Amino acid sequence: MAFGGESLTEERNTLLETTSYEVIKQHGEIIGQPPTGLYFNKLMSLTYTELKEKRGINIKLPHCWYRYGDEVVRYLMPREVQWNHETPIHTSVSWKGEAPRYEDVTVNQIREVVAQNTEKYKDLTKEELVDDVYAIAPFDFQRNFRQLRLNIEKYNSAKIEIANYKEAVLLPSLKRTIDSYPEKEFPKEVAERIYNYAELMNILLEISAFNKEIGLELTEDIWFYFSYFLRVHNGCYENVPKDTVEYWKNQLEDQTYKFDRIFSDILVYISNKQSLKLEGNLLKILNDRKHEKEEEFNFIEEFWKD
Repeated sequence: MAFGGESLTEERNTLLETTSYEVIKQHGEIIGQPPTGLYFNKLMSLTYTELKEKRGINIKLPHCWYRYGDEVVRYLMPREVQWNHETPIHTSVSWKGEAPRYEDVTVNQIREVVAQNTEKYKDLTKEELVDDVYAIAPFDFQRNFRQLRLNIEKYNSAKIEIANYKEAVLLPSLKRTIDSYPEKEFPKEVAERIYNYAELMNILLEISAFNKEIGLELTEDIWFYFSYFLRVHNGCYENVPKDTVEYWKNQLEDQTYKFDRIFSDILVYISNKQSLKLEGNLLKILNDRKHEKEEEFNFIEEFWKD
């Protein structure tokens, strides 16, 4: 999958319009309802890749690797593509307006590829669909981290304790994930936080009463933080204008501050619940945050005195 940002023109992208329409239309015909946001994103990604690499057709899909895999950049998609937020966790995608009227050999190939993919995935789970998308992810780290997150989710949702799961599954999965981190591809500040996360997770997994909810929250927090940097990597977006990428880059500092605050607060919370053997960066983060909290408390006390 060749990546690198390309600027979009002001002209209508007829191939992108056709592909988007066909994904929505054919899903409705075969499944009987509009595609979910997840399905639409993933099928657009797989269809784009197949058209480009196997058919020599470039629909110039504006997309990037982000939190849950490859996804379209919504505000760069055809205006007829409608995102319907039915519930906080469920989004469906529909086409509002007239169907594209383009007809040629290329359009027929697009319909054919969309039909093949729609048929292929109609009876598969969403995880199997996501698996195929992650197979073309730029970094092994993405695949390994996704599996780590799934392993932690499984452990978190288990109604009974899974024997030896931490030692046999979680710890090896964590090691494999961190060992695959592409340190040279991202700023040093990102690596520092990835390694801090790994160190804390190792400590927590060695505790007999591992806090599953905290482990899952930490894992989601570090991944969301990393995804902001993933999105602006030169190899992780395509057909996105420079001003959009610059806007994304302008969010990095705020997201770093936000993650640091969340991570340090979790560290304080854990340390208040049980004794942790901390050293190095983790100990410094803990002490710095405790000092900040003391200053905040003292400020509030002085404020009310006045």
